[in-house]
Amino acid sequence: MRKELSTKNIALSGLFIALGLVLPFLTGQIPNIGRMLLPMHIPVLLCGFVCGGPYGLIVGFITPLLRSVMFGAPPMQCSFNGF
Repeated sequence: MRKELSTKNIALSGLFIALGLVLPFLTGQIPNIGRMLLPMHIPVLLCGFVCGGPYGLIVGFITPLLRSVMFGAPPMQCSFNGF
């Protein structure tokens, strides 16, 4: 049986990406929690549990890249040793 992309899972994945972008701003407002926790991984885990592994993998790949491009955090590091 072939699994098709469902509109519900795609919409939920978009919601989890948005939550992964916004949640670190909310926890950063509380100084004690903001210094030791960057909860960008929580929406990715929830997406994997709710929508399934492939959706969680895609959200886990897109969220840090999008956050890095938009806000500069987490910084993308490229090191080419010897090149």
